[in-house]
Amino acid sequence: MTRAGSAELNGWLGECYPEVDSPRGGGWCDGNGPDHQYRGVAGCSNNREYYGPWKWAGDRTKSFGTCPRGTRLYYATLDAY
Repeated sequence: MTRAGSAELNGWLGECYPEVDSPRGGGWCDGNGPDHQYRGVAGCSNNREYYGPWKWAGDRTKSFGTCPRGTRLYYATLDAY
């Protein structure tokens, strides 16, 4: 993938590390931004997904989606690009 006028993306995306901290799901991804980012995803018992904020890869501040009160966390994952 290239940008117009650019030979390659700025930065890189490394391995992602999902975490479960019920009722939150998310984690962080290694790498560096700004072209690579990640966000936490919480899959909840109401059959919906809740998303954390987009973060730059490698910042290690973590991103979590949170299930609403009265629901349970079914899975945690990360969206990354």
